[in-house]
Amino acid sequence: MIKRLHSASFIMFLFAGFLSACSTANSNDAKPTIFEDIHYFATDPDASAAFFRKHFGARLMAHPGRPQDYVGFWALRSGEVPLTVSPIGPYKTTPPGSTFWSNKQIIPPSPDDNSYYGVYAVGVATPSLKEAVGKLTAEGVELSRQHISLPHEQDRPTQTIYGPDYNMFTLVERPDMRPGYRGFGIDHVHLLVRDKDETVKFYKDVFFGEEIWSNGNSAVLKIVDMLFILSEPEALELDRTSVEERDYIKKVRYGVGHIGWLSTDMQAFIDHVDSTDYKFGVRPSRFYLQGERTVYTLGLLLSPNVLSTEILQEDGRHSARTVFANSTDLPPPPTPGLQYHLTPEEYGAEK
Repeated sequence: MIKRLHSASFIMFLFAGFLSACSTANSNDAKPTIFEDIHYFATDPDASAAFFRKHFGARLMAHPGRPQDYVGFWALRSGEVPLTVSPIGPYKTTPPGSTFWSNKQIIPPSPDDNSYYGVYAVGVATPSLKEAVGKLTAEGVELSRQHISLPHEQDRPTQTIYGPDYNMFTLVERPDMRPGYRGFGIDHVHLLVRDKDETVKFYKDVFFGEEIWSNGNSAVLKIVDMLFILSEPEALELDRTSVEERDYIKKVRYGVGHIGWLSTDMQAFIDHVDSTDYKFGVRPSRFYLQGERTVYTLGLLLSPNVLSTEILQEDGRHSARTVFANSTDLPPPPTPGLQYHLTPEEYGAEK
């Protein structure tokens, strides 16, 4: 009798383990695959692209399928999240008669206008901070008025600079980093948030973020493959009363308009979000360009700080972009289910 009980217990144990494994698999299906883009609205997209190309060695990546000529994907390293650049709309894809863009106040760029919730700065890794700062300042890059250190690595050498439209970039010394095309790569994204705990909960619940460091008004999350620093105004020595809320209805700024992640199972992600307390601002659907079906399915959520957060699925691509725009031997547009793993060496690498 005792042996039978032990046997039954063992079977129940295996069954419970099976259910747990299934639950884990479903969660993993819903988890985004990579951090996909940091999208800048630029006063002059060509000038912004030239800045990233000249100073960071960024490379223009190819559009799959039909190109969207109003946006460029600029990667500092192969297989890394690109800085995407576009003008403020309306675009060719904007429906006729839409007032989405025309009813907004456009805030001109200014070094005095960095105090609003959302992306505060983007971290850029370099093997030698001294060499990088010397090179960039010699090329005319301006140092920021504010020095931003890493809250979880106070001894790590950093220097903040102005990029296009006074967007801030924090150079971070990483002697052992994997080098980019000219020695730079994306290190982290720094968010200015109203409520650290509220924002941490959002990225944990929706995007499976892992909290790796925290204090009273700052936190560091690893979300899929990217580090995010979350700072309340006091952590950056900002006057909270002077920090503006983001307002997508009435205002648009030249800066980071949205950040995004890539999904390889959009239905699993949709089901996951529907099981949380959060709702889609734009429920994921197939993206059409001037009536023509593209390879993209995308949706939007708003973080607690009203930062637009995109979830994207691209037919056939399960990893970061690796195909250059100047390739002369581009593969055909991917089809659903086709793994899109290509290296710069295989397709049009610049010398």
